[in-house]
Amino acid sequence: MAEIEQYRLRREKEFKATEAAAPGSPGSCNTEGEKETQEEMAIRQTFLQQSRDEVLHLLLTFVCDTRPEVSAHQLTV
Repeated sequence: MAEIEQYRLRREKEFKATEAAAPGSPGSCNTEGEKETQEEMAIRQTFLQQSRDEVLHLLLTFVCDTRPEVSAHQLTV
């Protein structure tokens, strides 16, 4: 009985390997999709690293820039 189970598992493993290697199969499509996703994430990470300092500088400049102004509501009073 154990031999039959081992044979079945081995054949199932071989089938999945063959299925994944076949072009257009769900396994190969999934692998291609994962590869494209990883490439896209690498591009986005690079862009993030390049623009992070500039964005933080602009944000901090905007937040910390204090310009004393008289409110329009105070001018009418």
